[in-house]
Formats: sequence, structure tokens, C-alpha cells
Amino acid sequence: MHFSRDWISRTGPKKRKQTQLVFVLTRAAVVEFVVVQVAPSCRRIGRFRIRGRAGVNRVRFRGRIGGRMLGPGTYRIRARTVPRGRAVANAKIVIVARPDPQGIASARSADACGSTQAGQSNSSSASALGKPGATVPPAGAKTEKPEASRAHGVLGAGFAKNALEDAKSILPMLFVLFGIAGAGFLIAVRVANALR
Repeated sequence: MHFSRDWISRTGPKKRKQTQLVFVLTRAAVVEFVVVQVAPSCRRIGRFRIRGRAGVNRVRFRGRIGGRMLGPGTYRIRARTVPRGRAVANAKIVIVARPDPQGIASARSADACGSTQAGQSNSSSASALGKPGATVPPAGAKTEKPEASRAHGVLGAGFAKNALEDAKSILPMLFVLFGIAGAGFLIAVRVANALR
């Protein structure tokens, strides 16, 4: 997925106020686009959907979400199919008040959300991106799951240790309870003998 031009100007000729979002689908599907501002602040803006067809799709983008014009800044747009949530791709676009080559160049690399988000393309990160406090692992980092045997060993050791400590604290109480029960039994026997 990419933009035919990766920036839009809020002023100037009409052709500079819009661009095309180009993406390819192997089959027809509804595609949801999630828009996140990544500079100068990191916040989720909104989403929109289109019905895509198999093959190359071109969507005109005027920098508006829900009828509201996006302010100057850098934005990342992630696409996923609905309802399965399969990630299609993502692209970055810069919106400027007026065309300025240096300003556009610096805005392309600006990212208040952290550059690590740029490398995430799976559906879970696509849905999470832009939520306050959402974090993602560094680009290229492997998300390793602990081995089942290792996790089992750690949990087993912790359980055994806790069970041993609990048993040590319960033992004195058991001796006291047995002592009281024994004394009660002796008293009951003596009372029964006296009544005879």
C-alpha cells in the first residue's frame, strides 16, 4: 500500500490538496483504514471503510476523516480486511499548511509514537495502534513465548515452595488443635466415670 504522493497541502492548487491511496487485494473485501497521527503528537484520529475489489485499488484521499480536515502533521494509515482483521499494509502521509520541501522532508521522519510502530503490520498491532499507552516491541525484535516445559518448571517450583511454607505454618496449629481435642476427650471420660 502506498500513496501516489505522500503529502497533501491544505492550501494551493486542487491537485496538491489530494492524493491517491493505492493497494492491492487478492480478492474482493471490505477494507478498514485506521488513521493515527504520529507527529507532532501521537493519537488515534479515526477510521473509514471502503469496499475493495480484487486487484489494484485506488482511493482518493483528501486528508479528511469524518468530514473533518486533518491538521498539519504526519499520519500513519493502516489497512486491514473486515471482519477477519487481516493486515493489508500501512503507509505514512504528511499534511502541510503549504508546500515546503524541507518541511515535508523533516515531517516524513517525525514520529512521536516511536519509530518501532512503523515495522508492525499484523492485525493485532493494526487495531492497537493509536490507543493511549499502547506499546509495541522494537522493530525486528522477536516476540518469544516461554517454553512450556520451562514455564511449567518455574510454576511448579513456586507452587512447591509455597506449599512447603504453608505446611510449616499450619503444623503448630494442628498440634494445638489435637491437644485441645485430646484434653476435651479426657475431661469427657472423667465426667462419664464420675456420673457412674
